[in-house]
Amino acid sequence: MSILEEFDQSKYFLGNLCNKNHDYKKSGKSLRYTKRGRCVECQRDSANNYYTKNADSVKAKQKQLYPKNKEKIAKRDKLYREKNLEKISQRKKDYYQNNKARIRVKNRFYHEQNKEKRLRYGTEWRQKNREYKNQKQAEYRKENPEKVRQSLLSWYEKNRDRQKLYMQERQKSLTEEQRQSERERSRVKSRKRRALIKSAHIPYTEQQVKEKFAAMGNACFYCSSLDQITVDHYIPINKGGWDSLDNLVPACSRCNFSKRDMLPDEWIQRLLERLQ
Repeated sequence: MSILEEFDQSKYFLGNLCNKNHDYKKSGKSLRYTKRGRCVECQRDSANNYYTKNADSVKAKQKQLYPKNKEKIAKRDKLYREKNLEKISQRKKDYYQNNKARIRVKNRFYHEQNKEKRLRYGTEWRQKNREYKNQKQAEYRKENPEKVRQSLLSWYEKNRDRQKLYMQERQKSLTEEQRQSERERSRVKSRKRRALIKSAHIPYTEQQVKEKFAAMGNACFYCSSLDQITVDHYIPINKGGWDSLDNLVPACSRCNFSKRDMLPDEWIQRLLERLQ
């Protein structure tokens, strides 16, 4: 594609180099406006300098004019975005790469100042986009199993005390009726689970399980605890997992009880939501 085909020739043309030597794509010429013949880059520099010197007055004028031209501005901006999707996307990526540290500091400061607002927004977004979120999480788990595992171990190791405290407080807050209800739900799940295991079982021996757990240090797969180790299906049977040696991991009774029949990242997400 030639240089002339890269811009709207009804608005711009290639003219002599301006006094500031703004060379358009090493063509030896400056890109100029057709209407007045002025260099495009010079015009932009002039506009930026004026805005810097008169920022307050410009903003005040914009606020005054915006309500009168709201629809017109929205229509213009929408049209521009539709015509320049790739350009806008690339510009955002370039800006982020060039200002990564500053953007992160700014975002961190904003999050600290607006914790409640961010939490409320996140909760509302997850409720509205539950299926989309679950689908993306499933895809990520499938593509990055080892990364997910390391992330879970790291999170649980850092938050072990918080999780233990949360479970203790939750048990205290339950009424006898709620405890009875939980026990009944547990019985129903156990019956369903036994039925599923029969249809998703790949034979293994108790000795094989002991040898596997010994190789893993007989420590909880999720929090590295050595207390009350039980057998857990990493991918729950009712979520498509198999009752096979490959799907068995050691888990302390606290983690196993908390995880129940949830997928690992689903479980961690639930813990985060509760702790927040």
